[in-house]
Amino acid sequence: RYDYLEFTDARGRKTRYDTKVGTDKWPKKVTFKAGPRLQFLFHSDSSHNEWGYKFTVTACGLPDVAVSWGLDLQLLVSRLMGRLASQCMALKSVRQLGSNMVVPQAKMALVLSSPLWKPVFRHQVCPELELEASWPTHPHRNSKEGEV
Repeated sequence: RYDYLEFTDARGRKTRYDTKVGTDKWPKKVTFKAGPRLQFLFHSDSSHNEWGYKFTVTACGLPDVAVSWGLDLQLLVSRLMGRLASQCMALKSVRQLGSNMVVPQAKMALVLSSPLWKPVFRHQVCPELELEASWPTHPHRNSKEGEV
């Protein structure tokens, strides 16, 4: 029977505008602060062809939080380590590759006991090496650094 424009926010609250644009009841600006979703419905009964609505939607989010360069660097290193770990886990083991791929056990032990990779392989992805006894519990110090 008439035309209207209805907005529904994320909480389900409806706001309907059914007056002619430019009248006192038609607001210049409306702000919805109820979640990440706003739905609108234009209903027309087709009795008038001069009506219509035009509106602009502007999304307002939270401002970006300033991150210190140290924290930003830590996040980047964490992302890099995650990608490296996922790529290492995706690699086939030495047994699956067959005899054409031979990795010296000393080289494998050196990598697995390094401070960089020790946290990644702490549950021993390669149990055949049995490196539990050779893994240092304290980082090695340079002899010059230890002297006072």
